[in-house]
Amino acid sequence: MASTGAVRALGRLWWRTPDPVALMDRLRREGIEPHGGVLALGPLVFRIVAGPTDQLAVDDAPADHEGAAVAPGWAALAIAWATVDVARAVAGIGALPVDRRPRDATLGASVTLVPGRPVPVALLEPDTEGRLAAMLARHGEGPVGVYAVRAAEPGAVFGDPGPFGPQRLLARATAPWAPVLLQVEPPRSGVAGTATIRP
Repeated sequence: MASTGAVRALGRLWWRTPDPVALMDRLRREGIEPHGGVLALGPLVFRIVAGPTDQLAVDDAPADHEGAAVAPGWAALAIAWATVDVARAVAGIGALPVDRRPRDATLGASVTLVPGRPVPVALLEPDTEGRLAAMLARHGEGPVGVYAVRAAEPGAVFGDPGPFGPQRLLARATAPWAPVLLQVEPPRSGVAGTATIRP
């Protein structure tokens, strides 16, 4: 599992894609504005760069995007992290207690939530031959996306059950192993100001 021991302090990621311009255009259509190839969702920062395939990776380079503009109205709930063995991953992180969450129907996975900074980590283990299984087959274990919440626009449909409530898949790429942005239906009171987890 890539950088397992550093998961609890994870805050910066590379978002590699063969076509960064197309990815940023898809994000803008969803109301998320990258600035200079940098996307910030609350405390999480993604650096969008060209690469041979669609993939997230831990960014352990010296930070050169401090003060990145945060996408307004958005709050990150958790990093989605793929694994084939949740018990081993939890032991490697050394995190207790953990929280077993409802399964993710979009990705086809069971979900275990691990406390962490800057946001919790949702460890995903495939329970069907779905999107998460394709991600693991292509890239192995590691970060695969983010759960986030914002004020929903009128008519938004959150059709899939997920670990934080009804959700929908945004900024979908053509490849089934591409990173995912999962927008969670906001609570009736509005958008959480921080990465608050609903019970």
